[in-house]
Amino acid sequence: MMRQVIEADPSFLINDYEISHLSRDRMFLRVNRCPILEAMEKSGRKEFMCEKTTGFYFRNIARELEARMTIHAIRLPPRNSPDEACCEWLFEVNSPSGEHRSSEQAEAG
Repeated sequence: MMRQVIEADPSFLINDYEISHLSRDRMFLRVNRCPILEAMEKSGRKEFMCEKTTGFYFRNIARELEARMTIHAIRLPPRNSPDEACCEWLFEVNSPSGEHRSSEQAEAG
C-alpha cells in the first residue's frame, strides 16, 4: 500500500525514483533525482531537512496504513556528487512477534 501512496502523491511526480520490493514485507525506495535537493545544493546549503520532513511524512503515512510499519533512512544528503542517489529509504512491516509482514498481509488483517 505504501507504494501506491508514493506513486499517487503529486509531490513525488517531480522526482525520479525507483521502488523495489525486497521481500513480501520490505520495500526499498531510492530517489535518484530530487529538484528540491538540487535547489538546496545549488544555493550552497550545508544542512538538509530531508529526515525531518520526508521522514516525518513517511512515518505519518505509515502510522495510518499499518501501525507496525517502520521507516529507516538508509542514505540522506549531503551527497558527494550529483551522480549519487538523493536519498534511500527502507519500509518494513513487523508482525506482533517481531517477524516481518507484507503490506498486503497487514491490510488483510
